[in-house]
Amino acid sequence: MQTATVMIHGRYQPFHLGHADVLTEALNTADRVCIGITNPDLESWVSHSGSTHRHLPESNPFTFLERLQMISSAVTEIDPTPGRAMVVPFPLDRPKSWPSYFPEGTVHLVPVFSEWEAAKVTKLRELGHDVTVMDRRGEDKLSASTIRRLILDSDESWEKLVPRTVAKLVREFHATRPLQQRIQASLREVTSPDKKW
Repeated sequence: MQTATVMIHGRYQPFHLGHADVLTEALNTADRVCIGITNPDLESWVSHSGSTHRHLPESNPFTFLERLQMISSAVTEIDPTPGRAMVVPFPLDRPKSWPSYFPEGTVHLVPVFSEWEAAKVTKLRELGHDVTVMDRRGEDKLSASTIRRLILDSDESWEKLVPRTVAKLVREFHATRPLQQRIQASLREVTSPDKKW
């Protein structure tokens, strides 16, 4: 029997093939998938001991709306069935607000590669949410940091690391406002880089 709703979450900076694998797994185990975009705005960029970079401007060049577009395009590539997936903000820095972003009874599907994901699992469980762990420790992890570095270096091999529709969108976003400009603008806008989760 399938779960009614499964939720996956991440920064998706950008959405890549590793994320697509988790999304596919979620779609295979649930009637509906809720995809939560963490760090949806500058105010939600918080540091955490398990992830030394997640709050830094260079780690967050794409806006919530751009990531929404990326994920929506990837969803249609993976499963074009209307209504199976929805994309929502998921501000990790405001745990008491989390139930506002997913239906009651949702199971959170969390791939665990490191201390950071393990901390998310702990926090979700502390707050009474159901969690299914995909233990990926010891596996090679496709990293959005690597993809961003390749884009900044004008190395087109990054395009093979993301869904086809996402590559097209990222090229458009980068052409309109290059990643380096986005990072510089974010550095100026960050108001509380030392805010803690």
